Amino acid sequence: MGNQFKPAIKALIFLHTIMLMGQILLAVIGYFISTQFQPTADEKLSRILQSVAVVLALGGGAAAFVVFKKSINELQLTANGIVEKMAAYRAASIVKFALLEAPSIFCIVGFILTHNISFLLLSIVLILVFAGQKPTVSMMMYDMQVGREDLFE
Repeated sequence: MGNQFKPAIKALIFLHTIMLMGQILLAVIGYFISTQFQPTADEKLSRILQSVAVVLALGGGAAAFVVFKKSINELQLTANGIVEKMAAYRAASIVKFALLEAPSIFCIVGFILTHNISFLLLSIVLILVFAGQKPTVSMMMYDMQVGREDLFE
């Protein structure tokens, strides 16, 4: 058994890392932009965006985990070969990542527009949740119901 992930697994882990780094970089850039250019905060716009951000964060987070779990249950019932399981797992993971990343980006943009720190704090929470979703060997083995040797070359 090799000690290198199969290319499909490497690509999924790389995608997660790139999406995570993109969120962090956007948050840092957004923070420095907002400190350099003090926007005139419209309180009404800020309240509307806060409401939307909370709904997106809760809805996106819940949808991410529900859709992922449903996809994994379907994968466990229908997928036969390791290639088919990896493809289904990758697709389910990408959907989960997107549903977690979108509210975070919305919050960062909300912070840039309104200079309201609550947007940035919510984005940080979402980024931490996203970081916790990095695919691990044990998680992939459990979700795809495969052995460790199936994930490595």
